Amino acid sequence: MISMEEILKRAQYWATDKYFDEETRKEVQKLLDENNEKELIDRFYTDLEFGTGGLRGIIGSGSNRMNIYTVRRATQGLANYILRVFPDKQNKVVISYDNRHFSFEFAKESASVLAANNIKAYIFKKLTPTPVLSFAVRFLNCTSGIMITASHNPKEYNGYKVYWNDGAQVVPPHDKEIISEVLKIDSFDKVRISNFDEELAKGNIKFVGENEWNAYYKMAESIEFNKEYDKNIKIVYTPLHGTGFEFVKKVLQDKGFTNLYFVDEQTVYDPDFSTAKSPNPENKEALELLEKRGRELDADLLVATDPDSDRMAAVVKHNNDFYYLNGNQICTLLTYYICDSLTRNNRMPQSPFVVSTVVTTELLNKITESFNVELISVLTGFKWIAERIRYFEGQKDFIFGSEESYGFLVEDFVRDKDGITAVYTIAEMVGYYKLQNNTLVDVLYSIYDKYGFFLESLVNIHHKGAEGQEKINAIMKMLRENPPKKLLGSNIIRINDHLKQEFIEFPTGKIGKLPQPKSNVLAFYTEEGYKVSARPSGTEPKIKFYFSVQINDNNLSIQEKEKKAKEILKELENEFLSIVEKA
Repeated sequence: MISMEEILKRAQYWATDKYFDEETRKEVQKLLDENNEKELIDRFYTDLEFGTGGLRGIIGSGSNRMNIYTVRRATQGLANYILRVFPDKQNKVVISYDNRHFSFEFAKESASVLAANNIKAYIFKKLTPTPVLSFAVRFLNCTSGIMITASHNPKEYNGYKVYWNDGAQVVPPHDKEIISEVLKIDSFDKVRISNFDEELAKGNIKFVGENEWNAYYKMAESIEFNKEYDKNIKIVYTPLHGTGFEFVKKVLQDKGFTNLYFVDEQTVYDPDFSTAKSPNPENKEALELLEKRGRELDADLLVATDPDSDRMAAVVKHNNDFYYLNGNQICTLLTYYICDSLTRNNRMPQSPFVVSTVVTTELLNKITESFNVELISVLTGFKWIAERIRYFEGQKDFIFGSEESYGFLVEDFVRDKDGITAVYTIAEMVGYYKLQNNTLVDVLYSIYDKYGFFLESLVNIHHKGAEGQEKINAIMKMLRENPPKKLLGSNIIRINDHLKQEFIEFPTGKIGKLPQPKSNVLAFYTEEGYKVSARPSGTEPKIKFYFSVQINDNNLSIQEKEKKAKEILKELENEFLSIVEKA
């Protein structure tokens, strides 16, 4: 960490330099006058950097905060890189934004910097979801794209995701090179900025919308895995105050679903997410009003998308109650449904592949293998799934991408997770199986019966600020240097260290290479089929622990296996977290 002297120097620059507006200078000066070391350290000990989701942080003044100045600096860095890579091209960048505080302001600032650098900026004239932005990059033949969003983070956050010309979030070398260009901007005087309204009048900035939305709708509504499915299923949807309402509503209605209902109070754009305890559909408490509405209507399917509509959560009716599907279970169901449907309907392409992440359920290996479909495992972050789509374009046939954190992609006209088409696909799936008098839970249990019972969980441990980052580093260092030899009495038989890009097997000591790029991820495998992974988040001040167990006792019923798995999973969590606490 940088010295306190350097932190104060940075803060004084923000408090006095004429580049910053009066409100910003006053906010920082107040922290200096109060000698608020903790807050000064947190705001100035580093610059926001690109993680798995790009630039993301708490809104406020400071180099480690989301504000118009960090957005301008990031955009200037992006512009410098674009002009370095494509110096003779008429470069274009498309920009979208969600419902968060200052999202439109940050989008306008981005456009103004791009225009000042002779890069044409397209900006959506109203809130537009992340997957539509991803689609628009290629539709408009842009060099890059910018999405202003903090995805599923709390209301205090906003963010800035950068896309390259394939419509996917930037990966190496682009992300590192953009950061390198940003870091060269050691003074805000090096940022070129123009007047938004003047550039709009000149045509260097242009509002877009209808053509791009309609083109996306056309592609989304072309998706169909089975001709016969019950379109009368009762669906309740919530966008959690975010961008998804109009888009999900139109796709489902155009596809013929007639019993479509909404959590009305959450269809209103609201940056404070006033009626939702969390804007993250991964959290059950975020779906309280959705479940309440679903019970009132006796719905078949409850679905939610996060603020920028790239993630989707699903709850299904089963035995007159509601069953919350976790991310891994949705991955499992969609993978099976897509592979099975393409096979039954003789539509499976010649060289099909599915992409998922190293922390997603191991069950996908067995499902894809049974359908002779290749499963490619990538690092966490949907950008790596999109990178494989681009890499194999023209060589192999992409049929599905998913990750346990509620991210799904069913067609490659979008190159990021797409909650809108995921809502449609799971609705089709519910309708298809309802014609067979099965719920998705029935189908899930049949998959477990066929391939083995798997159950997973995720535990997030938050460590905020500079001290928190040091704690996270200490945890990962301890796990590398002094890894556990057993978990729940089961011997560790393999450790994957993605930072070293190698695995080691026990007791032989065999060492081999891992195919993925370097990443700070560790995975521990035991002889009983347990798996634990540790990964610091790339977008939030926390470390994530992923737990997985298998139950292979064929003498047990599915319900007994599920009960036993939940018990073992809790024991595994407790034991591993007690190890971590010692770091």
